[in-house]
Amino acid sequence: MRKLLAGSIVLIIGTSCCSGLSAKEVVLQPKKVVTITSPTSVRDSRVLVYFELPKGLGKSGVIIDNAALVFRCQVTDAELGMVEICPILKDWEDAPGVSWTSLWESPGGDFSRTIAGRSSSIKSEWGEKQISSNVTFVVRAWLGGILENHGFIILPSQEDLAASTVKYGFDKKGIELKIHYGD
Repeated sequence: MRKLLAGSIVLIIGTSCCSGLSAKEVVLQPKKVVTITSPTSVRDSRVLVYFELPKGLGKSGVIIDNAALVFRCQVTDAELGMVEICPILKDWEDAPGVSWTSLWESPGGDFSRTIAGRSSSIKSEWGEKQISSNVTFVVRAWLGGILENHGFIILPSQEDLAASTVKYGFDKKGIELKIHYGD
């Protein structure tokens, strides 16, 4: 069964598997995507992305099997070619203007590397690369009320910024959050 809700950003795909169990996937498009850039280093650009989660995913009996942040990007002149994906800790999604210094206690965004911050290699000899990064624990924390959903920040590896002339590029139009769940 495939179902696209008119005027919605949610695609629900239902399939049967595993002796009668039902597996489902929700593919979310971001509600808001913003790029912020350091005023002292144009190479240090960060992408903030916010997804509004369907209310039904937080109900009792729904088990989140996997959640992946999917996006396209490219890196040139990097030793490691890594990005970090971290949950944002401060409300920004409804703010009219977001910049490197506005809203934040720490310039460049308030986020946590210790709460399931993920690193993904984007280095590729062929230019742009599609990344699918596991963010299951963050999505479970949002749905379980352990962490408030303020979205993710995608930022360049600080090691690459310090050690090379790295240049990152992100395709903000192709960002998705894919959530696989069962009940």
